[in-house]
Amino acid sequence: TRSEMMRGYHDYTIKLIDEFNLTNYVRVKDYLESPREEMLKIPKMSGVYFVIIPPIFNLESFIYPGTGGYYKGNDPNIPIEDLKDKWVKGADILYIGRAGGVRANGKPYTTDLKTRIRTLLNFGNMNDKAAHWGGRYLWQYANSRELLVYWYVCKDDENAVLLEKRLINDFKGQYGKIPFANISE
Repeated sequence: TRSEMMRGYHDYTIKLIDEFNLTNYVRVKDYLESPREEMLKIPKMSGVYFVIIPPIFNLESFIYPGTGGYYKGNDPNIPIEDLKDKWVKGADILYIGRAGGVRANGKPYTTDLKTRIRTLLNFGNMNDKAAHWGGRYLWQYANSRELLVYWYVCKDDENAVLLEKRLINDFKGQYGKIPFANISE
């Protein structure tokens, strides 16, 4: 049931799950076992996505090196001490991303949720051709295979770019800093 799914999450996470009716997700380890099947769940639409750690695995534990790909030859790993500084105590949400939307200059992004989430998951599993540099700290998290990626499809009047920015700012207002794996605001 829905209440069982949310058991153990912090109030802020429960509020977001309720506000955006987040019921669909892909678990990293399920994607690794059945990528095609897991991708069938995700729509080719504009929206935002949340990488959330189940409460039972929410421990401050990191590995070096991680499982992220060396995109364009760049090392995605940072020192464990830096990861500890980035960690947001009391937060289940580790990353907020977006797919699609319209830039400030009016030019639309052409990505969709299916493409961005696939790229994120491929990058996290040593794929050096996957262009998802944002979120790379996820792959130094010791329990990254347990991560859940939830998504929200934007309504016609919503811009994923603005919604992502609002969500990151709201998170910062709640916790005093941006989500652990978001590189910038």
